[in-house]
Amino acid sequence: MAISELKLERENQVTVLFVFDESRGAESRVVVDVILFDKPERTVEVRKKVLKSVYDEIKKYMEKIFVEVFIWPIPAENCYSGE
Repeated sequence: MAISELKLERENQVTVLFVFDESRGAESRVVVDVILFDKPERTVEVRKKVLKSVYDEIKKYMEKIFVEVFIWPIPAENCYSGE
């Protein structure tokens, strides 16, 4: 899955976390958190495209599972990755 509008320069510019709801069983629900640096070109429309693309990709493999996808844009100055 590629979304050119994100303009990712390196793999570490986006983090995707999959959280399974253990109280309901891992087979019934998954929550996806997409964390990326906030940039002007990552508009609401681009974020919606990311949300839908991630959702659609998961549903291809897990048709019956309940899926929620969230985007958490953070200012680059609030993150340090050792680079």
